[in-house]
Amino acid sequence: MSVRVIAEIGAANHSIDYALECVKQAAGTGVWGIKNQLYSADTLVARDAPRYDRLPGPANQYEQFKDALPYEAWEPVFADARARGLEVFASCWDEAAVEWCESQDVGWYKVGSADITNHRLLSQIAKTGKGVMVSTGATTQQDISDALYPLINAGPYDDSRIVLMACTLSYPCDMNDARLERIGWLHDTIGARLGMAVGYSDHTPGISTAGLAVAAGATYLEKHFTVTPGAGGDHDFALDKDGMVGYVWAAEEAYRMTHSAEVPVELPLPSEMAARERARRSLHATTAIELGEGLVVGENCAFLRPATLPSIGAEEWTQDYMGEAVRDYEAGEQI
Repeated sequence: MSVRVIAEIGAANHSIDYALECVKQAAGTGVWGIKNQLYSADTLVARDAPRYDRLPGPANQYEQFKDALPYEAWEPVFADARARGLEVFASCWDEAAVEWCESQDVGWYKVGSADITNHRLLSQIAKTGKGVMVSTGATTQQDISDALYPLINAGPYDDSRIVLMACTLSYPCDMNDARLERIGWLHDTIGARLGMAVGYSDHTPGISTAGLAVAAGATYLEKHFTVTPGAGGDHDFALDKDGMVGYVWAAEEAYRMTHSAEVPVELPLPSEMAARERARRSLHATTAIELGEGLVVGENCAFLRPATLPSIGAEEWTQDYMGEAVRDYEAGEQI
């Protein structure tokens, strides 16, 4: 597996035509998947719930979310995405959203950072046996550990289908708050122990975070996508088609630079083998040497390149006297 980039289209301006255009344009960028947001204001927020982001728009969350599309309206979007070879799934914010996604036989679910403490929802998703990406913005290690309990115990457990997504729950995310070190922290503290992949849910502007996140260990990236850049709100830090092409390229380039399937990371690469021999030093005669003559570094021999085998390598140079010659050597010959 290489890095997987997901185009986040959110609520798609509450328009199926807009969502279909997002799918059409995103399909040509190299993304692995398309993800939307399934929610209902009535099951998500109180009528007077204040905003927590820094984006323009209505004064409270209910007004922000009240025009969300009914779940069944998304069916042509999911069908079109699949027809274009894309994985398609959703951030589900209530149980009805999960039930609808099951009717669409999705392969993955996303749990947003804000619902990492919604263990009832986590349990319902776990029971589907599908893959789940869990964003970890604004969490503590205890929050994450607590969330893993229902995911692991409520349904058929497959650690390879749980992805921990490092995230900063801030819209838009200032580059100084990107906290890419959370990727390595998640891997070291939880992911490696439980066999879970780690990704990054990216709310920063631009494309530079892609390569940096992959270099930090992310194998899944989620990035907001738009066909109307500059339209306000999420569109101001989302990527358009050209931007997503660059984002995917940066992610894949970083993955190629940090992963090699040819040999284990602790061993030299095939491309290094010539240098391993020809750039290292071994003992060479600097003058003609006769059988039995003492070999003294600096007098009749020296450690010079190359170190092709068999040879006396520079690691054996613990003193200048190197013993006696076992045969005659010409000047320049490797000993």
